[in-house]
Amino acid sequence: ALSSAASDVYKRQYKDSPIIIGGIEASLRRLAHYDYWSDSLKRSILLDSQADIISYGMGEHSIVEIAEALDS
Repeated sequence: ALSSAASDVYKRQYKDSPIIIGGIEASLRRLAHYDYWSDSLKRSILLDSQADIISYGMGEHSIVEIAEALDS
């Protein structure tokens, strides 16, 4: 997953570009959930990663839609 520190670097370098995350972890962590490995409640990955948008699933199709929406 994208770390908060990495998000900070990207946001400073590319101020006008949103950070978009996707894939399995982002899809599973889009809401708060219980993590069995750490025996704790994890909050949404949007809060942990400081990303702007989650693309649910692998994103092959949705990334095109997101790019078109951002362009318009």
